[in-house]
Amino acid sequence: MTQAAALQVEQDLAEGKSMLGFGTRPGAEGLGAFELGEHPLVIIAPRDWGLGRGEAVSVKALDGKPFVAYSKNCTIRSDTDSFLAAYGVRPSIVTEVRFDNLIIGMVANSLGCAIIPVPSGTLSRRIDVVPIAEPQPPRTICLLWNEGIPLSPAGERFRDYVRENPLKPLDFIKEMQ
Repeated sequence: MTQAAALQVEQDLAEGKSMLGFGTRPGAEGLGAFELGEHPLVIIAPRDWGLGRGEAVSVKALDGKPFVAYSKNCTIRSDTDSFLAAYGVRPSIVTEVRFDNLIIGMVANSLGCAIIPVPSGTLSRRIDVVPIAEPQPPRTICLLWNEGIPLSPAGERFRDYVRENPLKPLDFIKEMQ
């Protein structure tokens, strides 16, 4: 299994470099997918900005603000760009990075705000996690595999376990709400 941007995961699966992967939506032909659940987005902002304390905020509040964005090779980047553009929001991108942890660290150090998937753990006390007021397009996380390449016995067991297990890996989001 590869940990990489969704497009890289799909490419690795298509080329047989990886047996299984996690991604948002399979764009490549020939990939099998099992939906694990929805992973909504939130705004994170330096606490001293006073952007919000748990109450939903419009993405319009980000217009012109310093913004830490995902790299352009991340699927989530095009999703967030489209989402912001739909509301006429043009944040001032100060840097682009690939990983949530880097974005969180930059926001904690007041480099800007960001839109990220709901975090699975506790963040710095210097960050506010703010729900987004506008309806979001669904962001479905899937277990992916190449249907044209047989899985190893271990790969089959893992895939089958994930498909048959009633507790889905994204249930932690519901527990946090």
